Amino acid sequence: MYAWTSLFLLATFGVLYPIQAQKQTDSSSYYYQIIIDQQDSDKMVAAIAFYEKQLAAYEAKGDLMSAVQGLRLMAVAQYHLGYLLLDQTERT
Repeated sequence: MYAWTSLFLLATFGVLYPIQAQKQTDSSSYYYQIIIDQQDSDKMVAAIAFYEKQLAAYEAKGDLMSAVQGLRLMAVAQYHLGYLLLDQTERT
């Protein structure tokens, strides 16, 4: 009796709550990871452009903490971008 109940519950929860193999990433975590990895200058420029748009949205909402965080990430990206471009010009 208990075995069938356990099997039924396991099957029911298995169908209702499927196992998720990968988490969906949103744009902010995608661009954040680009800035942290600091490998590709083209993606770094795209990340800076993304955070510039986000900054305007944060300022329009009056969300100053998020705006400061966006500015900080833009500064880090620009800092690393400078080194990436300097490294590329030294190789040529």
